Amino acid sequence: MLPALVLYGAGFFMRLSATATLGARAVWRASFDDGDFHEEGLFGIVRHPIYLGSGLMILSLALVSSPQGAGLLIGIDIPLLILFAWLEERHLAVLHPEYNGYRKHIPALFPRGTFPISSLKAAITILRRGGGRALRSEAANAALLGGFLSFWITPDLRFFWGSAVLALAVAITAPTWETFFRGSP
Repeated sequence: MLPALVLYGAGFFMRLSATATLGARAVWRASFDDGDFHEEGLFGIVRHPIYLGSGLMILSLALVSSPQGAGLLIGIDIPLLILFAWLEERHLAVLHPEYNGYRKHIPALFPRGTFPISSLKAAITILRRGGGRALRSEAANAALLGGFLSFWITPDLRFFWGSAVLALAVAITAPTWETFFRGSP
């Protein structure tokens, strides 16, 4: 269970940091034409950190699932993530002419070699700045992580659901807590 938990946590961190980079509202929009093109943070390591994070989370769930569930998760969700990345690539290449140069030196989903420390530091800094809004955007994943953590400690479904609901409530109200503790949105 611990390897699955670590994979899920790594994927969740990637999604949170990338969501904070793009701005939580940009992640769920049907259009990418906000005029911004990002190469900082995790976008300096892979072109699609949200999809990579999702893939890690899917693989973690497959590790704790039945063989049939794992087959469905991997067989359906991973190809869908690859399709979404491909469609997004086509759109971004048309929208941002500089995207083709970016594609030449940054891999799509699988990082080359080790993660540059500067990109990881930038990802953490970005997350500190916009983490509340990103966490609200990722509320469902936070709820699942909360349930996952409690189930790892004790395999009692009451704790799973209680922790999941608590994590969901914290994630949804995260911008309010961020404002309360920092004094600014």
